[in-house]
Amino acid sequence: MSLEILKRGVVDLISEENLKEKLERGIPLRIKLGADPTRPDLHLGHAVILRKMRQFQDLGHKVIMLIGDFTAMIGDPSGKNKTRPPLSLEQARANAQSYLEQCKLILRQESEVLEIRWNSEWLETMGFKEVIELSAKYTVARILERDDFSKRLKAGVSISVHEMLYPLAQAFDSVALEADVELGGTDQLFNLLVGRDIQREYGQEAQVVMTLPLLVGLDGVEKMSKSLDNYIGLTDSPEVMYAKLMKVPDTLLSNYFTLLTDLPEDDIALILAGHPVTAHRILATLITSFVQNSEVNKPNLSTLKVLMNEVYNAIFGLKYGVSGRDLTDTLIQRVDEAVDLLGKIGRIIEISRLFGLNGEDEERVKTYIDSALPNLALFSHDLKNALVMDNAEVLKRLNEIEGVVGSLKPTLDDLAREVVRELQASLDPSKTSATLLLEAFSSVQNAQQRYQSVAGGGIPDDLPEFEVPEGEFLEGKISISKLAVWGKLASSNGEAKKLIQNRGLKLDGVTVEDPMTMVSLEGSVVLQKGKDKFARLTREN
Repeated sequence: MSLEILKRGVVDLISEENLKEKLERGIPLRIKLGADPTRPDLHLGHAVILRKMRQFQDLGHKVIMLIGDFTAMIGDPSGKNKTRPPLSLEQARANAQSYLEQCKLILRQESEVLEIRWNSEWLETMGFKEVIELSAKYTVARILERDDFSKRLKAGVSISVHEMLYPLAQAFDSVALEADVELGGTDQLFNLLVGRDIQREYGQEAQVVMTLPLLVGLDGVEKMSKSLDNYIGLTDSPEVMYAKLMKVPDTLLSNYFTLLTDLPEDDIALILAGHPVTAHRILATLITSFVQNSEVNKPNLSTLKVLMNEVYNAIFGLKYGVSGRDLTDTLIQRVDEAVDLLGKIGRIIEISRLFGLNGEDEERVKTYIDSALPNLALFSHDLKNALVMDNAEVLKRLNEIEGVVGSLKPTLDDLAREVVRELQASLDPSKTSATLLLEAFSSVQNAQQRYQSVAGGGIPDDLPEFEVPEGEFLEGKISISKLAVWGKLASSNGEAKKLIQNRGLKLDGVTVEDPMTMVSLEGSVVLQKGKDKFARLTREN
């Protein structure tokens, strides 16, 4: 089973038999991923390999995040027709700090399953004699077999000697770390294979090589890259990440589901057989929740069941059964907590009366509590005794409870609804506290709501607000261009006018046609740039 998990999404596995032998020994393997920190920011393309490392971690193996601070000074031309610009050791190490922080979004941090190393530890201290000895273990002919080198040689493009040392330096990293497995993108296959040869030369068992595909970006053509602006950053806000994932081309949905979620292939097929918008929502929800929230262990069916219960039941209800009954014990506990909670609220109201704080609101709340408690107690009794209760009936009863508590005083209404949401959200068997789960998911739920609001032409509630100084007004009015600049939707009046000419600016939901429009700003107004950039502006008092 573990072998099948590890093989998922892999392009090259050299060799499967070697990996199987290593796994069967029952000893935790050392999994190497080398990364030259040429850029400080990571995106979902990097997440493909990081998720594979996470799978190894979850199976009990130790992953080694190797920062190539020394090899970054060489510059690797893999997959390119010229060498990558080298960095200074200081630049590489500065980028690496940001890199490592972002890796924490996906990798587990326990020392038993994570080791962080820098290849300057051994490469910086190597003497010339040792470099010669390393170089003697590989031939120029073999180095020139590398695709990018052979192309440059045929094209008459120069190849420096230090570039030819790069694969050897990367290979020696595997020797220094005694790696059992090395991961990389498909463009790194040659370098990883050199590692196998060099390990044998140093008397070690050859590492297993695993390559994963390069994730295609939002343009549907090129690999995901920040320089091409077709990327989804790991540090994007939940709202931005969710919105970008909704823009993934339909033709790439299967690829994204396979590489970035843990859903089985037949379950992915069920999702893709439905409406593409629903498939996008599922993809956006699973990936955003996994990257943004430490409480989410995996982007799988359990997470989908919690976050999108109705969607889960509609797609997988017939296959796996309607969710809601599989955690009876947890539901019983939550109902009993709800009974205790409402009892405490009642006692608080009684105490408030002793201090003369009771009024019509308190009396009304007490009336609803008196009616809610028997219903909750009855529901708890049913759960404890009706062991064959249908799942759909359980959800129906939960909705009935929500109806009872739904008319409570607003402050208590929110509290009671939270209890019911906890009941309905307590569907993940790996969780011990639905409250923690809900807190972890809150940012994702907000992202869903914001996306749906904006997609439907609405205006979200959480807008940045700006006050315009009185001195900016001329005869009580301000130009729409200047207003856009104050709302940070344009950097200059000229840019704002171009935005308006391209019909890219809305005022209170209406497209602005004339860049010379003057606004009195008697109350507050909302400006919108494109689909998801808003600003609320008011006149300074």
